[in-house]
Amino acid sequence: MVKLTNYYLELKFEMMYERYNIKEAIEYLSLNYNDSNVNNNVTHISTTTETISQDFKCASMKQSYYKNINFVKSNFENVAFTGTSFENVKFDDVIMTGNSFANCSFLMVNIDGKCKEFVANNFSQSNFELCKLKSLKLFRSGSINTLFHSCDLDDVQLKSCTFEGAKFKNCTLRNCNFGNVNIDYSIFMDNTYNNVIFPFYQFAYIIGMVKILQNNEDKVFLQVGQKKVDLNEYKNQIKRLILYYLDKNEYFPICNLCIANGDIEAAGNYLIDGVNKFIITRNFRMISNLCFLASYHGIMNEKLRYKINRAMDEFIQGEGIPETQLNYYLMYMGKIRTILEKGSSETLTLNYTIKTNTCKADPEGVEFINDLINKLNKNLSNSNDIEGFKVTISNYSPFEIIVGVITIVGGVVTVSKILFDVVSKYKDKKKENDIANIALENGKLYLQERIDRMQKELLLARKQFTKDKLDDRIVAVTQSFQTEIEEFYSKQFMYFKVDNKKR
Repeated sequence: MVKLTNYYLELKFEMMYERYNIKEAIEYLSLNYNDSNVNNNVTHISTTTETISQDFKCASMKQSYYKNINFVKSNFENVAFTGTSFENVKFDDVIMTGNSFANCSFLMVNIDGKCKEFVANNFSQSNFELCKLKSLKLFRSGSINTLFHSCDLDDVQLKSCTFEGAKFKNCTLRNCNFGNVNIDYSIFMDNTYNNVIFPFYQFAYIIGMVKILQNNEDKVFLQVGQKKVDLNEYKNQIKRLILYYLDKNEYFPICNLCIANGDIEAAGNYLIDGVNKFIITRNFRMISNLCFLASYHGIMNEKLRYKINRAMDEFIQGEGIPETQLNYYLMYMGKIRTILEKGSSETLTLNYTIKTNTCKADPEGVEFINDLINKLNKNLSNSNDIEGFKVTISNYSPFEIIVGVITIVGGVVTVSKILFDVVSKYKDKKKENDIANIALENGKLYLQERIDRMQKELLLARKQFTKDKLDDRIVAVTQSFQTEIEEFYSKQFMYFKVDNKKR
């Protein structure tokens, strides 16, 4: 007890000593190296709503947190807000020039620009969640890889800006003009549009363009020079636009336009052509964009996945890689790998383990296992429902054969039957065949029961939700169903034993 008391006394003394040192250091630096413009890691939270009307110029206010604050008639000029979080904050009638809002978080933030020009600001890699942007003129600014989720954009004019890789999801856009900005490889999903203008020749670089073209309720226009055209006129020019981009060897918009035209086969071929081109030039940024487009539209296949993976492996294993190219590779490697591992949006990844009693010490058993693996590879190769598969063997005894299969949703039962049929041919006892058939029938019953339940959920949801919320509900239910199927089939183990004397 005495030792414990002494420990806490020593700890308390150390904490007091540390606080004294911190205080002394701050006072010394403030006296000798004072800079009123540096004020990072500030937490400014108001219990009600606090109004601030002051100017911030050439200041460093990084990694800070502001909540329940109204900035009114403030001037923000060359301020570094990098990494700062804004929650329930309003920017009303303010001026913003040359500020860094990179990697910031905006939650329930209201920016009313009063039609003033916000010039040379950087919002790249930031998140806007449940925000309102109104009467905003954003000029010569960057929003690379920025997320806008469930936001309301009204009367937003953009010029000489870059929105490459930006994502707009579940947003409402009214009277917004993107006609003079770089919007390549941006993502527009499940938004509503009313008088929204996109650049004519960059529209095909948008992921989500196909859905915008298909929705006749949205009021979307394309700007080319001083001319503004509607979606019907744009649709009539798709074939000519494909030829236009072919002349420039721009495979991303070609692929996108082919999908919009319903020519999926051509889209896949142009996708492969584009990947081949960018593999040679080591343009991993464009490989990443093409992979995402293919994954988004569900046209990624096993052949293309294998080719991209192999090319990336060969590149990283090569000798004398320039540091600039290596950095470029590392920037996009993770994203590409993630996309390739997912497969298309309508596929499942199934995993099976076939356990045996055959060991390394049995030469005939090893031959038997190799024969079984060859049969599995052959039969799986002949199925149209399979996008890709891999058959591997454990490196210990007794052997286990692990089969991983990427298949379309409707091919789950087919894949299971192929595996059971191959294994059943190596079984002598009828009882073991019956067990395999029972497992297969149970799988069919499970699928049917789950599909029936999903249909009931969606029918019920149709009565309760609006169109947008219903779309979200369908996605949620489908994803849940896919996860359950993967878990169910990942737990199905097939056991069989080999009679060495009767083989």
